[in-house]
Amino acid sequence: LITSHMFFIYVLHEPLLHVCYQLGIGTDASNLAHIALYFCLPVSIIAFSVIVSMCVRKLCLPLHKVLTGNRSN
Repeated sequence: LITSHMFFIYVLHEPLLHVCYQLGIGTDASNLAHIALYFCLPVSIIAFSVIVSMCVRKLCLPLHKVLTGNRSN
């Protein structure tokens, strides 16, 4: 379930979105590229956040429990 990874999504989404938008929009890309970035980037960042959460859980479960307040399954 994705709900067990919500803390990592919450913490990682804003800094990653900001950096990626600055890198992507700062280029001389077409409007189509900007629209694709707008729709694809949030999904990619959520997937990345879930993967980070799964890795932290697998490699260091006590740290994951502390970070999530022991709310994960």
